[in-house]
Amino acid sequence: MKKLLLVLMALIFTLGCSVNNPSRTETIKFIGQYDKNIRVRLSSKDHFQTALMSDHLGNKYKLKNAVSGSGVRLANEDGVEIHFKRGEGILRLGKGKKDIFLRYKE
Repeated sequence: MKKLLLVLMALIFTLGCSVNNPSRTETIKFIGQYDKNIRVRLSSKDHFQTALMSDHLGNKYKLKNAVSGSGVRLANEDGVEIHFKRGEGILRLGKGKKDIFLRYKE
């Protein structure tokens, strides 16, 4: 009886440890630092290894984590990228385009 109880408790403990938490979507809302009409929404389910970015014009971009010296940088093959840390960000909507300075609340 004791062995059965011990095996049952070990099984319950193992099952309890293996339950995955449902993935939670993290979203950051950016606003243009100089032009308040610029709004960008960045959403990720994997801690910003990949993300979906949508801008104020309704465009959507799929981004992947890229190398950065500091902060988080996400980019795609078309040159669209966003780099952010500590409440500030820089957005570039394509190769050769101007940088757009952004702010967000942490």
